[in-house]
Amino acid sequence: MKFNNALMLIGLIALLVPILIHLLNRSRAKVLDWGAMRFLLASLTSQNRRILVEEVILLTLRCLLVALVVMAMAMPFLPSRSRVPWAIALPAFLGAAISLGVATAMWHHRRARWGMLILAIVLGAVAGTASGIEQVWQNLKLAAGRGERDVAILLDASMSMTLNVEGRRNFDRAVEEARTLVNALKPGDAASLILAGPVPRAVVATPTADRQELAAALEGLAPIGGTMSVLEALNAAAASLTEGHNVTKRIILITDGQNVGWDPRSEARWAFLAEGLKGLPTRPKIICRRLPLPKLFRNAAVADIAFSRKVVGTDRPVTIQVKVMNTGTMPLRPQAVELSVDGARVASEKFATDIAPKAAESVRFDHRFESAGPRVVSARIVLQDDLPGDNAAERVVQVTDKLSVLIVDGVPSPAPLGGAAAFIDLALTPRGSPEFDEPTGADVNEDLPEEEAEARERAAAERKEAEEVRFLVEPTVVALPDVASVKDFREYAAVVLANVATLPDAVAAKLASYVQGGGGLLIAPGSRAKPTFYNAWATAAAQPVAPADLTARRDVQENPCRLEPRSFNHPALQLLADARNSDAGLALIKSYWKLEANEKDSDVRVGGRLATGEPFVVERRLGKGYVLLLATSLDPAGSNLPSLKSFVPLLHEAVYYLAAPMMLDSNVAPGSEVTLELHEQGAGGAPARLAGSGLRAEYYEGTDFNRLRVTQIDPTVNFEWVKGRPVPTVREDNFSVRWTGWVVPRYSETYTFHVVADDGVRLWVDGQQLVNAWRGQNPTEYFASLPLEAGRRYPLKMEYYEGEGDATAKLLWSSRSQRKEVIPQSQLYPGGPSTGSGTASPPAVGDVAEVITPSQRYCPARLTKENGLLRVSFAETQEPGLYSVVLPPGLAERFAPRGLAVEAASKVSGEAPRGIPFVALGRIEESLLDTLTRADLEGPKRAVDILETASTEEATAEVVGGIHGEELWKYFIIGALLALLGEIAVTRWIAIQRRLGAAPTVVFGSEVVDVQTFRDRARQLLAVPTVSSESVNRP
Repeated sequence: MKFNNALMLIGLIALLVPILIHLLNRSRAKVLDWGAMRFLLASLTSQNRRILVEEVILLTLRCLLVALVVMAMAMPFLPSRSRVPWAIALPAFLGAAISLGVATAMWHHRRARWGMLILAIVLGAVAGTASGIEQVWQNLKLAAGRGERDVAILLDASMSMTLNVEGRRNFDRAVEEARTLVNALKPGDAASLILAGPVPRAVVATPTADRQELAAALEGLAPIGGTMSVLEALNAAAASLTEGHNVTKRIILITDGQNVGWDPRSEARWAFLAEGLKGLPTRPKIICRRLPLPKLFRNAAVADIAFSRKVVGTDRPVTIQVKVMNTGTMPLRPQAVELSVDGARVASEKFATDIAPKAAESVRFDHRFESAGPRVVSARIVLQDDLPGDNAAERVVQVTDKLSVLIVDGVPSPAPLGGAAAFIDLALTPRGSPEFDEPTGADVNEDLPEEEAEARERAAAERKEAEEVRFLVEPTVVALPDVASVKDFREYAAVVLANVATLPDAVAAKLASYVQGGGGLLIAPGSRAKPTFYNAWATAAAQPVAPADLTARRDVQENPCRLEPRSFNHPALQLLADARNSDAGLALIKSYWKLEANEKDSDVRVGGRLATGEPFVVERRLGKGYVLLLATSLDPAGSNLPSLKSFVPLLHEAVYYLAAPMMLDSNVAPGSEVTLELHEQGAGGAPARLAGSGLRAEYYEGTDFNRLRVTQIDPTVNFEWVKGRPVPTVREDNFSVRWTGWVVPRYSETYTFHVVADDGVRLWVDGQQLVNAWRGQNPTEYFASLPLEAGRRYPLKMEYYEGEGDATAKLLWSSRSQRKEVIPQSQLYPGGPSTGSGTASPPAVGDVAEVITPSQRYCPARLTKENGLLRVSFAETQEPGLYSVVLPPGLAERFAPRGLAVEAASKVSGEAPRGIPFVALGRIEESLLDTLTRADLEGPKRAVDILETASTEEATAEVVGGIHGEELWKYFIIGALLALLGEIAVTRWIAIQRRLGAAPTVVFGSEVVDVQTFRDRARQLLAVPTVSSESVNRP
């Protein structure tokens, strides 16, 4: 506690007033010797103690009254971050005043008097020292904060900030507090603004003192979603502060105080942050402003969407498990869970029971995809809860209609089912007859009841549908002598070596490289396999290819060995592990290789064993792909496996497992770099052409492209903003826009381009400037003509600025065959920013593609090409949710995944993804709302200076250099008033008590009797004898 007007404490001298009055009243009494005094002293002894207590109370109240009035005049102030606790200074002040009053009341008690005086002196010294220390400390703190400063404002933009607390989102509260903070900054202070999500996003990257720029940046902000990474955000803030020019630095984080994302156990990362902060001129204080979280809330979240198979095809349904978790504090029951594919709802399941808090329930859907290509599968909970941001989730699944498998036959034979690969080929594409015959006309009894006849018809239709089996796997059998003719193994999802003895060195090297790149290899060694080849087979880096060594060939024809299904732990063997649904336990292994696997190798694991305990399946992870080695061949010579029902699922599951790494991984962790490897689409006729998606639009503050605010794709240029904002973060006046891209005409003829603008406009097409009207004006139309060829892409750039008043910008075209219209989205393609004359070339490999983020921002992605693959690299996956990669014209036709180009060509409205989708996953912990505790902050506080604040005022004072706290003078005035009332009441009470205890008055006569009257009466009494005296004297 400190005093803003400390000089008024001199008024404490006024404490002497009641003391002196009391002592002077005591000195007025005179000591008289009187014979009856001892009787009076005896009567007063019983009242001495009561009188002493009364005097102590009175003097205490009077001294306290004076002290409270003086301290109120001294303007006491309690800082929120007090160096000396107020519980020391305030009681010491008041205790000193009370002790002084008690000492005065007990003035005649020598020991008590000096004891209370010494106590008053000690308490006064403690109070003065504490107040002085606090005064000096706060003055030093205030002096340290008087300079101009750079402030990095971090806004928690995680998904939990969308929580509705008392009718308002916490994110809106954070923006409002940031606005309050900006308004409180001093003229020389500068601030930057960063949205803190899984990866921070700078809104104002460099500290600026422009209040209008900061205010505009705060307009239209929206949460990023996902989980805030606190360390990444603080590092981004530190990097921002290095660009500032002021010496004093501050970082303020406005958050809801969840513990997820703080990573308190990563001491090394916090130490790294501390080292980075040391590089600043002054080590910044990190102010953490925590917004309220409700103790009770109601919320359900989609925790996961899982598919029963890694390879999903059009051949059969796939099971989709949607996990729904109750992250709230009370039981709830969602109405339903809806499943959608590419935006169209395909199924819905209702909940029959409540979900307990922190518990989860799964909903199962069986869905068969009808066409190949990347498919967006989304699940949505139908429920009104407090956190709607986690009620839906998406996953991208790569659906395929063909898995090409190459089978290398080591023992080719012209006889039916005679080669080593024959049964593998048959199992991958089983050919059979229907289990039931079709009903003929003779089978139909016209006299059957109508219901039974309909039932038979439905059964016949189901049998017919069952016959139309879609085979996903397309095997190709190549004899071992012809394997060298295979040009590229990457055309196949998996390769099977069926009883292959050896491979040519060049083929072996290509096959090893194929696996390292993500391919799958299944080795089924038979009697012809050469251990010297397999045991020595290695990559160029000398890494073994085979998962285990072939040590010895065992022939057990007379006593066949069995499989041990209980030991099957490999994903490809899961269907065979259940003895109730599998006949794998009936397998008889007549000959096999003894495999010696190095199980200490982290890339090697045994996936199943024989009944003897020897390995049956061994796996090696090699680069991005896998190699599976069986102990036996897959023909009748090695075992009776081809005759068992489990043989078909065994091979299919093995192929699916080996092909999985080749599938496009489209679900990634937020903040990680995405690399999509796209194969060129060749056969099958000319690929469908992707429709246009619009022009790249760059919106700037200022009429001369001063500061870039937003980059997005505008489907067309057809705007009448009038007096409105063009985008939320740009003001309605004094802005400029640049549109760039390509235009594709429909006809080979002369086109007239029309622009309508209010105010200035410029237009370039194919490098030629057609319009130059860069001036303020009312809506005016300009036009110019240019011969164009149908289907050819022409670079286009249009620049526009708005000064004041209404705003209009339109781009149209017309020709002999083309009526005048706004250039449609289907004929416009986005391009990178262009300068100068506006010329631009179509995007080449090494240039960029456009990525549409979940919040509909448009960001560039890098393109590279290598060995026939187009790699799309994109690192800005901050926002969890659905992204879409739009390839440039020319590349889209060649590299868009099969099943996507045709679909995209019909999506002109833009409602469905126009490009290649992928998803940045979220974290379910974000929905739990677990509060950050003191224990969580112990580690971070040891590394950096973190100060927690509980109010906007306190946070603002810490940032701008003031002292936040509360003035206490009003409480002292109230205390003084109560002391005054108490003093009056006690005085009145003492007066009443003393009047009641007084002796009754004795009346000796009238109050006024003169001397003469008194003498006359005396003589009369002496002259007349009384009756009693006469009777006594009579003889």
